[in-house]
Amino acid sequence: MKVKESLRILAAWLFRWIPFPVEPGLRIFGTPNEDSPVFLTCNYELTVRRVSKYLQGLDYYLLVAPSKGINVWCASCGGDFNEYSVISAIKTSGINEKVKHRILIAPQLSALGIDVQKVKEETGWNIRFGPVYARDIPEYIKKNFQKTEKMRLVKFNLKDRLEMATIYFVTISLILSIPLLILLPELYLSTLLLTCLMTYFMYATFPYIPGRSGFVKVLLDE
Repeated sequence: MKVKESLRILAAWLFRWIPFPVEPGLRIFGTPNEDSPVFLTCNYELTVRRVSKYLQGLDYYLLVAPSKGINVWCASCGGDFNEYSVISAIKTSGINEKVKHRILIAPQLSALGIDVQKVKEETGWNIRFGPVYARDIPEYIKKNFQKTEKMRLVKFNLKDRLEMATIYFVTISLILSIPLLILLPELYLSTLLLTCLMTYFMYATFPYIPGRSGFVKVLLDE
């Protein structure tokens, strides 16, 4: 079971553009009461897992809204994590009976897709946007639910870029493998090696490549 679970986590990490849904609904951490804060996230497995990690040992509620198993940012931009997702989660989870306040702490990257006024009109709940990254949740709580400037920023440091390079390399290598193995098997390993070097080089040097758009940067890099 542990091996299967580990493989599922790895697959969700490597293939983030593929929906990995979990059951929407209410998660309970510790022994929350009627005054305990309520956090919101989407039903993408990796996101739920990461948010849950940083809520362990605390007394909070986590409301998981349906987003077709897509991550917060992509689902918000694509219209799959919106005010109707939130309204549905609030009305079906029973959270109204568990707390006396009506404040929902949503991930900052969901702001683009959620009409907060519509949520308030339909449910009476106010939405407050928390930090960008789940790892900042404990500090956000300690600061009495006030965001620092650091918590508002989306970073793309070397670690993040190498992580994205790995994801793209795995995708590209899978796409190239079948035609290469059928048509040009003798070039298979060298092509994958070249693809690997180009992908990691591009992401490692991304901030230093001229241009603002990703497409221009890629063209200049090549």
